[in-house]
Amino acid sequence: MQSSAQSQVAEFKVRVLSQRERENSEKEILSALDKNKQMRRELVELHAQLMDTREERDQFQRTVDGFDRSSGALEDVLKLATDLKANLRDAYTRLTVLQKENYDLKGSGTQTLFNELVENSPIAICTSITAKYELAQKEMGDHTSAMDNLIEISKYNYERFESLITKHQCGREASRPSGARRPLSPHSGHASPSPATVFVAQAQAHVLSQYYFSSRYSDLKSSTLVE
Repeated sequence: MQSSAQSQVAEFKVRVLSQRERENSEKEILSALDKNKQMRRELVELHAQLMDTREERDQFQRTVDGFDRSSGALEDVLKLATDLKANLRDAYTRLTVLQKENYDLKGSGTQTLFNELVENSPIAICTSITAKYELAQKEMGDHTSAMDNLIEISKYNYERFESLITKHQCGREASRPSGARRPLSPHSGHASPSPATVFVAQAQAHVLSQYYFSSRYSDLKSSTLVE
């Protein structure tokens, strides 16, 4: 009986120890699970921090790239500004040259216009007309004088010719039988005029036409001066 009780006590102790070990094991397992959960939470947090760090790194890299692009753009802008300044200087120089040429052209045009106005002024026109009129008067005077001399010579030749004709006719009439007549013109039925008479008439008509032209020119000059 005693041995049986001892064996039961021993068996109970073994059961108690096993129960304690099981409980300890369960506690360890639960502790391990808690630690595992804690580590998972920390891992998630670390992953989130890692992603934030990567995002900050990418943003910083984009900022650096933007600075690089801005620096390149700034260099391009500075180069463009330098080129624009050079073009502006060239344009200003060209504008100065064109303004000078324009002033010179306006000055020459004004001088030319002034010369034309002076040449075309009423005084200049009257002076030119007067000079032309005086020259025409002188030429007409010379022509009239020459025509007068020609008329005098024609009259002298005509008188001589008439004298010779008269002598010739007197000689012919003296030798012609009585009752004969002087030959008549076939067109008028009268005695035909001599060539000298025709020449004198033409000379007188020319003188009259020259006198008429001189009178008309004087009237034209007077009307022009009045205007």
